[in-house]
Amino acid sequence: EVDPAITDDNMTALKIDKHLYLKFWELQEFFRCPYKCYDKEKFKIFAAYSKEVLAAFKSFKLEETGAQDGRDDSNNFFAKFLTNPKLLSLQIGDSNFRRTILVQYLILFQYLVSTVKFKGENDKLSTAQEEWVREMEGTVYTLLNEIPPNGKQFSKSIKHILKREELWNNWKNDGCKEITRPEGHDKKVAEPKKRKLAGDLIKEATKNGKFDLGNGELSRLWNLCPDNLQACKG
Repeated sequence: EVDPAITDDNMTALKIDKHLYLKFWELQEFFRCPYKCYDKEKFKIFAAYSKEVLAAFKSFKLEETGAQDGRDDSNNFFAKFLTNPKLLSLQIGDSNFRRTILVQYLILFQYLVSTVKFKGENDKLSTAQEEWVREMEGTVYTLLNEIPPNGKQFSKSIKHILKREELWNNWKNDGCKEITRPEGHDKKVAEPKKRKLAGDLIKEATKNGKFDLGNGELSRLWNLCPDNLQACKG
């Protein structure tokens, strides 16, 4: 939960004011319960808060730091982010934190405009709201592209994952129909080649005065001189 014991004074040094801090963390309620955005008044709050947060992201660009100061970020894992007001300015400057927030936006946006089987009749956006979502989606992708390292590659991967999720959602909406091949597609699938048994391979190699060690490179090296004694002399 948001720490209520904050004042404008202890936020000034961090260049993050109290209002931005509160709005930033209150957005998590919308990410947690996306259906709240279908309420007109709550959508206005979500849009207003998002406008300020994304503007803060735009104004604070992250810079490429070469080899990431020698750190290996491949094993980073955050079970839960801390909400201490003194940390927010540092968190916004962290690429993993920023990506987490922006990807949450993309997941939420996709949910809001998608047709989902179990949604209620009133769970839909107005035309103006949908336009706003599409515009903000473009803004979020632009921000993702700018986050080092490999911003564009990361953004492309997220877009691909969400596209797969869209196809999966449509398949479920259609009642999980059996997947069929397109008309005209050759239905005959080539059978996989059967691998020879190890014993048969060894027998065949022995007939030819060779050795088969089960590995192409090892077999090649061993067969340079199949006679052990002769190899030792060499």
